Amino acid sequence: MPPDAQEFLKALPSQKIDLGIVAGQALKNASQFKKIYARALSAEAAELQSGAALDWQLGAKANFVFDKNEAGSNNQPSNYEVSTYNINLSKNFNTGTAVKFEAEAGKNNFDVFGNNVNYYQSHIGLSLQQSLLRNFLGKNIQRLSKIGKLQKEAINFSIEDAIHQNLYGVIEIFYNAWMGQKAFRAEEANQRRKSSLYKVTKIKSDRGTAEGPDLIQSREAYRLSKITSATAREQLQEVWGALVISLGFPSHWASIEAANLPISLKYRSDQKALKLCQNKIKADSFNDNPLIKSIDRQVKSQELEVENIKNEAKPDLNIQLGLKANGTDPQKRYSTFDESFRFENPNWQVGVNFNMNLGNTASKATALSLLSKSKEAEFQKSAAVDQMRIQWQNTCQKLKRLQSEVKILKTSLSEQKRRAQLEERRFKNGRSSLLQLIQAGDDITRTELMSYKQQRDLHLAAWKIEMLSDHFKSFIAQVKNIKVKLP
Repeated sequence: MPPDAQEFLKALPSQKIDLGIVAGQALKNASQFKKIYARALSAEAAELQSGAALDWQLGAKANFVFDKNEAGSNNQPSNYEVSTYNINLSKNFNTGTAVKFEAEAGKNNFDVFGNNVNYYQSHIGLSLQQSLLRNFLGKNIQRLSKIGKLQKEAINFSIEDAIHQNLYGVIEIFYNAWMGQKAFRAEEANQRRKSSLYKVTKIKSDRGTAEGPDLIQSREAYRLSKITSATAREQLQEVWGALVISLGFPSHWASIEAANLPISLKYRSDQKALKLCQNKIKADSFNDNPLIKSIDRQVKSQELEVENIKNEAKPDLNIQLGLKANGTDPQKRYSTFDESFRFENPNWQVGVNFNMNLGNTASKATALSLLSKSKEAEFQKSAAVDQMRIQWQNTCQKLKRLQSEVKILKTSLSEQKRRAQLEERRFKNGRSSLLQLIQAGDDITRTELMSYKQQRDLHLAAWKIEMLSDHFKSFIAQVKNIKVKLP
């Protein structure tokens, strides 16, 4: 084992690799989870986008006019030279009110009645516009804000669901590694039994006390056990290699002899899952599931978008208020601003504006498209809940069956080992055949492999129940706090 791997194991709380270490490292280092975390940016973007209508807007412009057109009469101004500079600041508020402040300065030069007129002029103005129908009291803007928040929640819950699904995949790899290690050791023990039996039979054959078929049978049984042992080792190394990549461990750790790794089943959830299975499934049993929450937020968001589009198709009535003032000076530009800000020359404006869309074909098409997506999402939510109910019922039944089978196999394995001891004693006394002794050893291995498989399935079924319930979050929070330093 590489020195850095040895140091890593020594630094672990129990100096063993357990599910908490595996899950915690995957959540921190695995590329698949980093990819999921990156989606959080799109959640923030959705909320920010909804607030764009309330952003301050700054504008500026400059305009220059040089008009040498001939005047129609002597009393008309001519030879215009006008320069204006404008800066404005505007904002929409969540009450449906639009406010705009602007300041303008410029210089005017023109001829009239044969005289040249030259002066500086400035304007300041404040205008307000209030919607009385479509966006009365900011209904549209508030709805957009709600849509943004719902979309953010939908993305965040979908991220949480993706984390749960991917973490369950990591849990599967961990238990496959545990089972692979147990299976390899079982095959190794079987190989040792076959090797010992072959050696004994060969000695007997050399002495003339064992027949040729017995020697062939024991030799071929030993050869077969070597193949199955090598296959089990190869499968274990493949699973360990997948775990190394998933956890972001140094790549050279994949060559570590996985059979020698200390693996612990510290985190068990079978008893907790069996208690959860005693709860009756209700209509709202899966409302806290992140997938259901994500779909629910999508439905609500799309419903609000449909409302917004329908509202935009309605007539609108706006009241507009404006207050402006100007100042002029033939010599000094800055004195015009002083005059303007004192409102010595006010200009009041009041108006109403009515408009109505005719046809609204594009809006209707968009609304229908969103309504269709909303209905699809509702059915998707219903189908997801039904699927979870089926998974819950089937997994709970499977959990109870596996718990019973694990107990039976434990007893069966003990009996098979006792039987093998008895068969070996009978074989030495000449009361049992070589075939019966080989069969007894094979039955031990077969029972061991079945026992480990059922134990793995039991743990995975328990974690499936944890994932379907709301208890998976506490496990994730727990393993995130495990601090382990990688080399």
